[in-house]
Amino acid sequence: LRNVAYYEFLKPKAENNLLGELVISDLVTSIGESAFQDSKLTGIIIPDSVTSLEYASFAQTSLTSIVIPNSVISIENGAFAVTALTDVYLIESVEFGKSVTTIEVGAFSGSKLKTVVIPDSVTTIKWGSFDSTMLERVVIGSSVTTIENYAFSYNSFLTSVVIPKSVTSIGNSVFYNTSLTDVYYRGTEIEWNNISIDVSGNATDSNINGNSSLINANKHFNYTGE
Repeated sequence: LRNVAYYEFLKPKAENNLLGELVISDLVTSIGESAFQDSKLTGIIIPDSVTSLEYASFAQTSLTSIVIPNSVISIENGAFAVTALTDVYLIESVEFGKSVTTIEVGAFSGSKLKTVVIPDSVTTIKWGSFDSTMLERVVIGSSVTTIENYAFSYNSFLTSVVIPKSVTSIGNSVFYNTSLTDVYYRGTEIEWNNISIDVSGNATDSNINGNSSLINANKHFNYTGE
Protein backbone atom coordinates (compact mmCIF):
# COMPACT_ATOMS: atom_id res chain seq x y z
CA LEU A 1 0.00 0.00 0.00
CA ARG A 2 1.57 3.27 -1.15
CA ASN A 3 -1.41 5.59 -0.95
CA VAL A 4 -4.29 5.82 1.50
CA ALA A 5 -6.87 6.15 -1.21
CA TYR A 6 -9.68 8.54 -2.07
CA TYR A 7 -12.57 8.22 0.44
CA GLU A 8 -10.87 5.17 1.96
CA PHE A 9 -12.39 5.79 5.38
CA LEU A 10 -15.47 7.80 4.48
CA LYS A 11 -18.13 7.96 7.21
CA PRO A 12 -20.84 5.82 5.52
CA LYS A 13 -18.72 2.75 6.24
CA ALA A 14 -20.04 1.67 9.63
CA GLU A 15 -16.67 0.41 10.82
CA ASN A 16 -15.18 3.89 10.46
CA ASN A 17 -17.31 5.17 13.31
CA LEU A 18 -14.90 3.21 15.51
CA LEU A 19 -11.64 4.40 13.94
CA GLY A 20 -10.32 6.27 16.99
CA GLU A 21 -6.52 6.37 16.70
CA LEU A 22 -4.60 4.98 13.75
CA VAL A 23 -0.97 4.19 12.87
CA ILE A 24 -0.17 4.48 9.16
CA SER A 25 2.24 1.96 7.60
CA ASP A 26 5.68 3.33 6.75
CA LEU A 27 5.15 2.04 3.19
CA VAL A 28 2.59 4.79 2.58
CA THR A 29 3.86 7.86 0.70
CA SER A 30 0.68 9.92 0.40
CA ILE A 31 -2.65 10.39 2.15
CA GLY A 32 -5.12 10.63 -0.71
CA GLU A 33 -7.99 12.99 -1.42
CA SER A 34 -10.68 12.82 1.30
CA ALA A 35 -9.08 9.64 2.67
CA PHE A 36 -10.38 10.17 6.21
CA GLN A 37 -12.94 12.86 5.54
CA ASP A 38 -15.98 12.83 7.84
CA SER A 39 -14.70 9.80 9.77
CA LYS A 40 -14.43 9.35 13.56
CA LEU A 41 -10.63 9.58 13.50
CA THR A 42 -9.32 11.11 16.76
CA GLY A 43 -5.58 10.52 16.43
CA ILE A 44 -3.06 9.41 13.84
CA ILE A 45 0.65 8.75 13.54
CA ILE A 46 1.96 9.70 10.11
CA PRO A 47 5.26 8.01 9.17
CA ASP A 48 8.28 9.77 7.70
CA SER A 49 7.58 8.08 4.36
CA VAL A 50 4.57 10.34 3.65
CA THR A 51 5.31 13.32 1.40
CA SER A 52 1.84 14.72 0.70
CA LEU A 53 -1.46 15.27 2.50
CA GLU A 54 -3.95 15.68 -0.31
CA TYR A 55 -7.23 17.57 -0.72
CA ALA A 56 -9.55 17.26 2.32
CA SER A 57 -7.58 14.22 3.51
CA PHE A 58 -8.49 14.81 7.17
CA ALA A 59 -11.41 17.23 6.76
CA GLN A 60 -14.34 17.01 9.17
CA THR A 61 -12.69 14.47 11.47
CA SER A 62 -12.38 14.52 15.26
CA LEU A 63 -8.60 15.05 15.26
CA THR A 64 -7.41 17.19 18.16
CA SER A 65 -3.65 17.06 17.56
CA ILE A 66 -1.24 15.90 14.89
CA VAL A 67 2.48 15.85 14.21
CA ILE A 68 3.31 16.46 10.56
CA PRO A 69 6.65 14.72 9.90
CA ASN A 70 9.77 16.03 8.21
CA SER A 71 9.02 14.17 4.99
CA VAL A 72 5.80 16.08 4.17
CA ILE A 73 6.33 18.61 1.39
CA SER A 74 2.76 19.44 0.46
CA ILE A 75 -0.36 20.17 2.55
CA GLU A 76 -3.15 20.50 0.00
CA ASN A 77 -6.43 22.42 -0.08
CA GLY A 78 -8.68 21.83 2.91
CA ALA A 79 -6.52 19.01 4.28
CA PHE A 80 -7.61 19.73 7.87
CA ALA A 81 -10.67 21.88 7.23
CA VAL A 82 -13.40 21.83 9.88
CA THR A 83 -11.57 19.55 12.31
CA ALA A 84 -11.26 19.67 16.09
CA LEU A 85 -7.52 20.34 15.86
CA THR A 86 -6.17 22.43 18.71
CA ASP A 87 -2.47 21.72 18.25
CA VAL A 88 -0.47 21.25 15.07
CA TYR A 89 3.27 20.87 14.73
CA LEU A 90 4.67 21.62 11.29
CA ILE A 91 8.18 20.23 11.51
CA GLU A 92 10.77 21.42 9.03
CA SER A 93 13.40 19.04 7.75
CA VAL A 94 17.09 19.70 8.26
CA GLU A 95 18.60 16.26 7.81
CA PHE A 96 16.62 15.22 4.73
CA GLY A 97 16.15 18.60 3.08
CA LYS A 98 12.41 18.05 2.66
CA SER A 99 9.72 20.15 4.28
CA VAL A 100 6.45 21.95 3.69
CA THR A 101 6.94 24.93 1.38
CA THR A 102 3.34 25.94 0.77
CA ILE A 103 0.23 25.77 2.95
CA GLU A 104 -2.55 25.51 0.41
CA VAL A 105 -5.98 27.15 0.13
CA GLY A 106 -8.15 26.52 3.19
CA ALA A 107 -5.80 23.84 4.53
CA PHE A 108 -6.85 24.42 8.17
CA SER A 109 -9.97 26.50 7.56
CA GLY A 110 -12.66 26.06 10.20
CA SER A 111 -10.47 23.99 12.52
CA LYS A 112 -10.17 24.66 16.25
CA LEU A 113 -6.48 25.57 16.17
CA LYS A 114 -5.43 27.94 18.95
CA THR A 115 -1.77 28.46 18.09
CA VAL A 116 0.34 27.70 15.07
CA VAL A 117 4.06 27.95 14.41
CA ILE A 118 4.73 27.95 10.68
CA PRO A 119 8.18 26.51 9.94
CA ASP A 120 11.02 28.32 8.22
CA SER A 121 10.65 26.08 5.15
CA VAL A 122 7.29 27.59 4.16
CA THR A 123 7.41 30.36 1.55
CA THR A 124 3.73 30.90 0.78
CA ILE A 125 0.59 30.90 2.92
CA LYS A 126 -2.32 30.50 0.53
CA TRP A 127 -5.80 32.02 0.43
CA GLY A 128 -7.85 31.31 3.57
CA SER A 129 -5.35 28.73 4.89
CA PHE A 130 -6.23 29.43 8.53
CA ASP A 131 -9.51 31.33 8.31
CA SER A 132 -12.38 30.84 10.78
CA THR A 133 -10.33 29.03 13.45
CA MET A 134 -9.79 29.59 17.17
CA LEU A 135 -6.29 31.01 16.68
CA GLU A 136 -5.00 33.32 19.38
CA ARG A 137 -1.38 33.65 18.24
CA VAL A 138 0.51 32.99 15.02
CA VAL A 139 4.27 32.73 14.49
CA ILE A 140 5.27 32.88 10.82
CA GLY A 141 8.57 31.29 9.74
CA SER A 142 11.52 33.21 8.38
CA SER A 143 11.14 32.19 4.71
CA VAL A 144 7.55 33.26 4.08
CA THR A 145 7.40 35.92 1.36
CA THR A 146 3.69 35.93 0.51
CA ILE A 147 0.57 35.81 2.68
CA GLU A 148 -2.46 35.56 0.42
CA ASN A 149 -5.98 36.97 0.79
CA TYR A 150 -8.01 36.01 3.89
CA ALA A 151 -5.21 33.73 5.18
CA PHE A 152 -6.01 34.48 8.85
CA SER A 153 -9.40 36.18 8.53
CA TYR A 154 -12.40 35.58 10.78
CA ASN A 155 -10.26 34.60 13.76
CA SER A 156 -11.95 36.67 16.43
CA PHE A 157 -9.56 35.49 19.16
CA LEU A 158 -6.37 36.32 17.25
CA THR A 159 -4.53 39.09 19.10
CA SER A 160 -0.88 38.77 18.05
CA VAL A 161 1.25 37.68 15.13
CA VAL A 162 4.99 37.35 14.55
CA ILE A 163 5.92 38.35 11.00
CA PRO A 164 9.42 37.78 9.54
CA LYS A 165 11.25 40.38 7.50
CA SER A 166 11.17 37.99 4.52
CA VAL A 167 7.51 38.93 3.88
CA THR A 168 7.12 41.17 0.83
CA SER A 169 3.37 40.89 0.20
CA ILE A 170 0.29 40.74 2.42
CA GLY A 171 -2.93 40.19 0.50
CA ASN A 172 -6.44 41.54 0.88
CA SER A 173 -8.21 41.06 4.24
CA VAL A 174 -5.53 38.74 5.63
CA PHE A 175 -6.46 39.73 9.19
CA TYR A 176 -10.04 40.80 8.55
CA ASN A 177 -12.42 40.34 11.49
CA THR A 178 -9.68 39.51 14.00
CA SER A 179 -8.82 41.11 17.35
CA LEU A 180 -5.24 41.82 16.31
CA THR A 181 -3.57 44.29 18.69
CA ASP A 182 0.14 43.47 18.40
CA VAL A 183 2.42 42.77 15.44
CA TYR A 184 5.92 41.53 16.27
CA TYR A 185 8.05 42.23 13.21
CA ARG A 186 11.54 40.80 12.84
CA GLY A 187 12.78 43.69 10.73
CA THR A 188 13.10 47.45 10.95
CA GLU A 189 10.38 50.05 10.56
CA ILE A 190 11.81 50.95 7.16
CA GLU A 191 11.58 47.31 6.04
CA TRP A 192 8.01 47.12 7.33
CA ASN A 193 7.03 50.16 5.27
CA ASN A 194 8.37 48.44 2.15
CA ILE A 195 5.92 45.52 2.45
CA SER A 196 3.12 45.61 -0.10
CA ILE A 197 -0.08 45.49 2.00
CA ASP A 198 -3.39 45.34 0.15
CA VAL A 199 -5.68 47.93 1.74
CA SER A 200 -8.46 47.68 -0.84
CA GLY A 201 -12.04 46.81 0.08
CA ASN A 202 -12.92 43.21 0.79
CA ALA A 203 -15.52 40.95 -0.76
CA THR A 204 -18.13 41.87 1.86
CA ASP A 205 -17.83 45.63 1.55
CA SER A 206 -15.67 47.40 -1.01
CA ASN A 207 -15.48 50.42 1.30
CA ILE A 208 -13.85 48.47 4.12
CA ASN A 209 -10.07 48.23 4.43
CA GLY A 210 -9.75 44.51 5.07
CA ASN A 211 -6.35 44.95 6.73
CA SER A 212 -7.28 47.81 9.06
CA SER A 213 -6.54 45.70 12.16
CA LEU A 214 -3.05 45.01 10.83
CA ILE A 215 -2.45 48.66 9.99
CA ASN A 216 -3.71 49.87 13.37
CA ALA A 217 -2.03 47.23 15.55
CA ASN A 218 0.91 48.11 17.81
CA LYS A 219 4.15 47.38 15.96
CA HIS A 220 7.17 45.90 17.73
CA PHE A 221 10.12 46.21 15.37
CA ASN A 222 13.37 44.18 15.42
CA TYR A 223 11.63 41.44 17.39
CA THR A 224 13.88 38.50 18.29
CA GLY A 225 11.63 36.44 20.56
CA GLU A 226 9.73 33.29 19.76
